[in-house]
Amino acid sequence: MPNQLHLNHEVRGNVSQSSPEFLRKCQSVKPDPRSVRSCNGILSDLRSMSQDFRIAVAVAAWATLIWMSRIFVLLFDFSKFSYVVYASIGICLAMHLLRRVIKPSYAGSGFLGGNWIWLFMGIFVIAGIHGAMSSAEIPPWLAPPEADYRQSWVYFRTFILPGILLLLLSSLIAAVYAEGYTVPSVNTAIVALLLCIDLAVIGMAVVSGQSLSGLALADRNEHLTASGFHSNTLAAMLTTGYALLLGMWQGTEIRKAHSMLWVMIALTFLATILTFSRGALLPLVICTGIFALRGSIKIKIIQGIVLLVVLFVFQDALIQRLSYGTGAVGNDISAGRIERIWLPLLPDMFNHIVLGNGIQSIMWSEAQQYMKIFPVGQAHNAYLDLMLDVGIIGTLFVLAFYVYLWRGFKLLSKIDPEPKYRGLCYGGQLALISMALTGLTNERLTPTSSQALFWIVAGVMLGRIHWLKKRNAKSGHAAVSGMRSRT
Repeated sequence: MPNQLHLNHEVRGNVSQSSPEFLRKCQSVKPDPRSVRSCNGILSDLRSMSQDFRIAVAVAAWATLIWMSRIFVLLFDFSKFSYVVYASIGICLAMHLLRRVIKPSYAGSGFLGGNWIWLFMGIFVIAGIHGAMSSAEIPPWLAPPEADYRQSWVYFRTFILPGILLLLLSSLIAAVYAEGYTVPSVNTAIVALLLCIDLAVIGMAVVSGQSLSGLALADRNEHLTASGFHSNTLAAMLTTGYALLLGMWQGTEIRKAHSMLWVMIALTFLATILTFSRGALLPLVICTGIFALRGSIKIKIIQGIVLLVVLFVFQDALIQRLSYGTGAVGNDISAGRIERIWLPLLPDMFNHIVLGNGIQSIMWSEAQQYMKIFPVGQAHNAYLDLMLDVGIIGTLFVLAFYVYLWRGFKLLSKIDPEPKYRGLCYGGQLALISMALTGLTNERLTPTSSQALFWIVAGVMLGRIHWLKKRNAKSGHAAVSGMRSRT
């Protein structure tokens, strides 16, 4: 490079820049081989770092799913496994920032999920800090010695940090797809996790020695305690996964993959039924019905046969479970939620109607302090919990964010040039429907472990939309319609 600069200086000093002699001498200048090798080396390093970044994000996704599922406590003790998740996500963030420093334009213009997801994370973190400041007020009956949530760090690590990690992982996945790449084996990770959970739930039901009617009783959770999940939480994860599997099947063009996904769909459907969570039955039926309406006659026939088999085998157990409490008032039908959870919490909600009282605020609410409600850590209604935690302002934004995600999934399910992404985004739509219906009686709308699969797919969608917009802009076509240009 110094030789080249010196020659150019010498040429400019002896001849006119517009003369033919000047042009001939300029054409005779050859770049320094060492400079070429250096530039090629930098580009090679950047390409290698991009490949390594994709692999690092894939490892972080696998580690997070293993940790969030908790199902693997049946196989081995991984109480320290959380540090693997912290480290893997931290390394991914460091790699993304390093690539931005080395060559900003190479790292997808710095895209990391978009403004919406970071604003959502900000609201969640602020509400979490608010909650940590109030966690000392948690009554003793909700703070067991092995996990004293009254300590700010224990509270933050248990209820806030997993949600932050899920949103960070979703943003990192979006960063990969925003560059036009894919996260290796992300679909495999989703299917593998669901397979492990399906087999564990079915296996625990078999070894419990109880009849189906026995499992359907109100204390049905006993055969699932080893998994570390309440049956409602486990059912919420399964219904979300079931919705995603339906979408993945829709976008698969390989015959063997079709067959394998049919098996997975059947197993997940069976495992969800075996949780005997009434809150999971409605999203299971609705998502199946929507999928059947969109499918061919063959699909409708297959699903009809499966439904008849399920009704025949589980008839008595399902009737017993669905009719639990119907001999009394509506409060008993809701398992006491109306009079012993929802109504007593309304004064707390109105006392903090604007900004809420922090994540998990039901645990230190006045209704909890004065034992007006059951000793529970959630309101068994995601919308009431959201109002309690972040107030009307936060609730409106969170719901707007989910509408934004819905629009993104709906858009890509129609216009994405690749069938696998159209199918995955269709599954994302079904998963949102499932989460909205499950939230009527269980779970939360802030990120929880049962939503791990959904946030992975949301990251794929956010990154994919950003990449399609960039590609269309470069090719001179109109930007992807239906979403704002600023993601």
